[in-house]
Parts: sequence; structure tokens; C-alpha cells
Amino acid sequence: MFLQITLHFASQFCNLKAISKLGGDFATISKLGDHFAEKWHVHRPFLKLGAFSQRGVDFVEQGNSRSPFLSLKVISKLKGDFAAISQLRNEGNCAANGLQPYVTLFHWDLPQALEDEYGGFLSPHIINDFRDFAELCFKEFGDRVKYWITLNEPWSYSNGGYVEGNFAPGRCSKWVNGACRAGNSATEPYTVGHQLLLSHAAAVKVYKNKYQASQKGKIGITLVSHWMVPYSNQKVDKKEARRALDFMLGWFMNPLSYGDYPHSMRKLVGRRLPKFTPRQSLLIKGSFDFLGLNYYTANYAAHVPVANTVNHIAMESPSVQRDGVNVKGYFAWSLLDNYEWNSGYTVRFGIVFVDYDHGLKRYPKHSARWFKKFLQK
Repeated sequence: MFLQITLHFASQFCNLKAISKLGGDFATISKLGDHFAEKWHVHRPFLKLGAFSQRGVDFVEQGNSRSPFLSLKVISKLKGDFAAISQLRNEGNCAANGLQPYVTLFHWDLPQALEDEYGGFLSPHIINDFRDFAELCFKEFGDRVKYWITLNEPWSYSNGGYVEGNFAPGRCSKWVNGACRAGNSATEPYTVGHQLLLSHAAAVKVYKNKYQASQKGKIGITLVSHWMVPYSNQKVDKKEARRALDFMLGWFMNPLSYGDYPHSMRKLVGRRLPKFTPRQSLLIKGSFDFLGLNYYTANYAAHVPVANTVNHIAMESPSVQRDGVNVKGYFAWSLLDNYEWNSGYTVRFGIVFVDYDHGLKRYPKHSARWFKKFLQK
């Protein structure tokens, strides 16, 4: 079985402003990161003590976040801390502890330096920077990482960061969220989604062309989708449910499968939806060895939308098993209570309780005991 862990390595959101304010004190930044994203701080003894294998777990998923998007430009600005990279590689050696890591390259932690310089994923400049960052990871970690995930939930990043403005970078139209200082909810999410897909494809291309044959690994992407249930048996509601799936799953799955966006998106979004060149379309189509699908819940879909937490399934391509899908693994989110984005510490998703007030002590919940028995079956 599989268990998902995201290890945020110290300097998440590593930006020049924060570093200059701290006087370049990387030890302080690391200390802040260890407390703020307590998973890495807590997981190291887990790895060394073999606690995962005692739970019947042999796969973990890691988020690689130090320093994200190390383009040559950013490396020179941050002095290229390769010693730290090497240390992380040695300390986080899952394979030596009987675990197979699945590493996510981008889990929404864009460096502020790139956001300030050219607008992050609003700009096509991000594509080469993401490719360079991915290649550095392939070079440094590819000897022990055999499963790479380019992006985690590009829909959530596009929607939360550029439609609703409740995720970083907090951009949206004022009529959507008055707290947004800038943005356009009608155009920017489609631009960002487009650059995310092209960045993914660029990373996959460099991996397949330069590293896959020698490292013998696989590369994929993790998408997210709710299931959409027609609110009634009326034809209009059934059509709405299909369209809702197009705008959540199809937005990214269609280009990955067919090289273009769903017809319903093309029709409704019109000129606001970017177009792929023929070369880009070929590059994106089929650009995955496996597909991750995050599933949270189901929503009703009606002609007047009715609004309504993470299971992860990894699927290999081509799919030929039960219901036509070759299910290769399962990640439960999450092992530990964590800092959950804009909800902070107010929600607890972990199967292990973390006592934030008493040295981050850990206590297995009933769900952890259930999961252990489940894995042993």
C-alpha cells in the first residue's frame, strides 16, 4: 500500500525579500521551516526507526520544496546551496529505510522572486524556469527517486489562486473576493492553467530525453476532481454535470489525453481560453507514465449550480484492470496533522494527532489503528 507524505524542506516560499530581512541567516530560516512545516522535523526519526514499515507501508510521497524552481538565475541569486541539497538527499533517503518515494515537484510553492519578476505562472517565462528546476532535481535525486510527479492539483492552484483568491498568490476580481488587490477571475485562471500544462510537458520532455533511460524511473502528474451528480433526471442537469466535469477534470485531462481543451470549454470560455500550437499539442498529449487522481467528495450539478477530506489514487497508463483502470497504489492524506494552507492549524487531517503545544508529540488516532489493520489484510 501507499502513504502520502509531503515533506516541506525548510525554506518553502524561499524568496529574496525574506532572506534579506533575516540577513541571509539560513539557519534561522531552516528553524522556522522545521516548526512551520513540522512534517520533515517529525518524519526523520520515523524514517530511521522504520516506523513506516512497521505500519505495513512501503511507499511515501514527498514534496520537493528547497529551493523550488532553481533556474540558473535564481541559483545565482541564492548562491546555489548545493551542500544543503546533498544533505537533504542523504537525510531523506527513503530507499535506505525500505520506502519508495513519490516526489512532487510543484505543490503551489512558487518563489516570490519569480512572482515579482514576471508574474509567475501568468508568464510563459515560467516554463523554462520550471524545466530547469525539474532537471536539477532529476540530476540530484534521480538515482533514488523512481517516481516523479510534476504538479499537484493544477486545478486547485488555478482556481484558488486566480479565481477565488484564497490561495497564493491571492489574485482575483474584486467582485469575487474584496480582499484581492489585483487579478481577473475571468481570464487569469485560464492563462495560469495553460502555463502549468506547458511547464509539465517541458519537464516530462527533459526527463524522457535525458534521464529516464539511465535512471529507469517514471513521471506523471496529479489531478483533482469531484464527482458531479446531476441534481435531477432532467436533461439540462445531466448536461450540466458533464460540463462541470469538463471544467474541473477535463480542463487538464483532455489536453493530456488529446492535446486540446474540452469542446465545452472552448465554446463557453471562447477567446479567454489560450490555444496550443500544433507543436505544443503534440508535446502535451500523452505526457505521463502514470496519473494521480485526488478525490475529495461529490457535488450535485444543476442548471443553477448547487454548492456542496483527501484520497489519492495512482493509476498507470495504459489502463487495463478493474473497470478499465490499472490501479497501482493508494495514498492517504495525511499521516500527520499539518499546516493546511489557508486553514492553517484549524483543521486536522492526520491519522496521527500532533500536539502543537507540547513539542509536537504524536499520538495515533483510531483511524491510524484502522489503517494499520487494513494494510495487514
